[in-house]
Amino acid sequence: MARFNLPDVDFVEITPEEIEEIAVQKFESLHPGAALSEADPRRKMIQAFVYAASMIANNIDYTGKQNRLAFAEDEYLDHIGEERNIPRLEPKPAETTLRFDVTNVVDYVIPANTEVTNGVVTFVPKTDVLAKATDEYVTVEAVCTTEGTEGNGILVGDLSTMSNPISWVTKVSNITVTSGGYDWEENDAYAERIYLSPEGYSTAGPELAYIYHAKSAHQGIVDVQVLSPSEATVAIYPLMSGGELANEDVKTKILEACNRRDVRPLTDLVIVEDPEVVYYDLAITYYLPEYARSRQSDFDTAIGNAISGYKIWQRSKLGRGIDPGELYSALLKADAKRVTVEPNVFVPLEKNQVARDRDIIIEFGGFIDD
Repeated sequence: MARFNLPDVDFVEITPEEIEEIAVQKFESLHPGAALSEADPRRKMIQAFVYAASMIANNIDYTGKQNRLAFAEDEYLDHIGEERNIPRLEPKPAETTLRFDVTNVVDYVIPANTEVTNGVVTFVPKTDVLAKATDEYVTVEAVCTTEGTEGNGILVGDLSTMSNPISWVTKVSNITVTSGGYDWEENDAYAERIYLSPEGYSTAGPELAYIYHAKSAHQGIVDVQVLSPSEATVAIYPLMSGGELANEDVKTKILEACNRRDVRPLTDLVIVEDPEVVYYDLAITYYLPEYARSRQSDFDTAIGNAISGYKIWQRSKLGRGIDPGELYSALLKADAKRVTVEPNVFVPLEKNQVARDRDIIIEFGGFIDD
């Protein structure tokens, strides 16, 4: 599937059957009177060559596509990016806040290399932290020693073991859920940044230039809208993966990227704002066909996945109107019958708004015989 709404193209358009037909016709033309039946050993040899030729044709088609930004993936996409001096955004480690309960009688420094683990991943403080003799506890921002998403989602209190215990530290735990870890920038997001990169050379303040620089600030950004709420003011609205709002660290990085003198016009005041969250509630009723009775759990799982997919789809783009019709279609594809979704009304959103589910009521109506 081509990116950027471009049509698919094929650099090689020939099927194995067509190759075989050409080869057989050529053989028979060179050997008058010869007729290669399906059982003829000579035809079987031709079919072996056809298999190899088909593989070569597929590789040529694949190679041609990997040289086009609309199709390139992985290392091929990296090479296109490097040619334009747009490297792929690197992984980032998860972060959290650690609390150390202390009983020291003199001032003591907990060093930045102090390892705290849950037995799977390890976090260390970003800086040394001073525990004064009068302190009962100290807190410090900490970062995972493993880059990527592996360190995300550790619940409060689960980081509680020090690899090298400190005698004056009686207890340690994370007081926030770990988050902010990201893997290498994904192909589609990277390709879009490369596509937008020519806009980044402009210092006239065009919308796409701000979008390009904002997306380059952090690979967790999935969408950006740029508006001008007042004269000479540029408001940038970022949306993170999963439809989450950007934290202060990400917003600071976006502001730094978009507020450079070689990016913004002299008269622009650049600000970074949170999108407005618009909540929606839905009541869903569905039935299943009678033949699904023996495997109801499988069908219910498919229905649940369709609903979860819709919620992610709905919250993953700014300005995407609340569209129950999309959910209705997804449920039908999951073999649900007699589906009702209420309220069944499309709700348009502004560019700086994002939809988010709140109360989703799901009711199974029973089995029906179609």
